[in-house]
Amino acid sequence: MAVQGKSLAPFFMNFVQIFMLPEPPDIGGPLWVTHLCWIVGTVVLYFPCRWFARVAMEVHPPPVRRMLFERVLPTGALAEEAMA
Repeated sequence: MAVQGKSLAPFFMNFVQIFMLPEPPDIGGPLWVTHLCWIVGTVVLYFPCRWFARVAMEVHPPPVRRMLFERVLPTGALAEEAMA
């Protein structure tokens, strides 16, 4: 924002101060920047989340793993056993 020559003051105002302004602050950027940030954030967070899922599958004992990660029917029978 500061690189574009825009003021950073609206980021440090509370809601009352912002709503008392005569016009809305110009704090936005182009839509492609928003899309780029979402894509980069998703790609960056994908790998740690995938790693954490693998660690969680290895760390949890079998009863907890079954409770967390497998589909269980309301009667308590596993969905795979009910299909057989």
